[in-house]
Amino acid sequence: MSNTRQHQAWFLLLLFSAGLLLGACTGRGPATVKHDASMELVWPLAPAEPRIKYIGDLSHPEDLGITKGLLGMLSAVAMGREDHSMVLPMAVVENGLQQIFVADPGVKAIHRFDRKKGRYKSIKREGGEDFVSPVGLAVDKEGKVYITDSKLAKVFVIGVGEDEASPLALEEDFIRPTGIAVDGKTGWMYVVDTGLHTISVFRSDNTLLRKFGRRGAGEGEFNFPTYIWQNRKGQLLVTDSLNFRIQRFDRHGRFIGQFGHPGNAMGDLSRPKGVAEDRYGHVYVVDSLFHNVQLFDESGSLLMNFGVQGGGAGEFWLPVGIFIGADDTIYLCDSYNQRVQLFQYIGVEQ
Repeated sequence: MSNTRQHQAWFLLLLFSAGLLLGACTGRGPATVKHDASMELVWPLAPAEPRIKYIGDLSHPEDLGITKGLLGMLSAVAMGREDHSMVLPMAVVENGLQQIFVADPGVKAIHRFDRKKGRYKSIKREGGEDFVSPVGLAVDKEGKVYITDSKLAKVFVIGVGEDEASPLALEEDFIRPTGIAVDGKTGWMYVVDTGLHTISVFRSDNTLLRKFGRRGAGEGEFNFPTYIWQNRKGQLLVTDSLNFRIQRFDRHGRFIGQFGHPGNAMGDLSRPKGVAEDRYGHVYVVDSLFHNVQLFDESGSLLMNFGVQGGGAGEFWLPVGIFIGADDTIYLCDSYNQRVQLFQYIGVEQ
């Protein structure tokens, strides 16, 4: 180590001993997403009434104004620079506590951005073990976050205030768990198994309540299902990927309806990924091959779409997961642009 590097390290150690080091990544108050105020992007374009507004994007802690504290500086001096940028964001949730979680198999961890405290944490399994392929996230009414790892074939949970993910002992042997949702009313947890073409429903004590689905193209059957969303009515929306459709079920797994078919025109589905529904009943379907998001009404009629292929604001490159917060903020995993983009529904409903 050079003399200059030694002097830097000793100086930081002195500060640490004085109790001035406050955290590995810390800010100075509530964090806001990076956004160019001069860039007001809305969809659809005028003269149509705008319904979707671009807010900003998030790819590393600095986008929220989160910078390294002195302890982080010390670590950088001793161990070299640590990069907390996203590599392959696949799923995102906001837990109602101003914390954003992003599942990133590219770094084999979960990014946690704490907007209230202005802090960042890379969350791994117990003992600091890496995830292998974290691809699904869900949040319960308490703010706990649940993770599916498709290669470990397990489900994990991050408790409120905890910095590690603990495995859940579930009464089920998964092949490839992907999508996950937690019922805010019953506490039931729904886990999509893409390899088994089924959805398993677990009680809050982790015991298996029921399973539904099998491989096929009929009502209630699946062909490699992936993502799942539960709306405010308790209904489940499931991306039935290779049947190129979205299926709707009640919370007990009873089939309600479906929409979608393969094609390359507006309203068709090509590579459907994340699915979500806002408070107005608009269904958002992310399509990776179209590099956009399509909005449908509850019956499956196309309302609009937004996004094109590219790397600019409001553009996407193989988007995947989506989450809609209680305030109608739309979080979208723009995977190959290595970021999460944020939007807001601003339409006026009758």
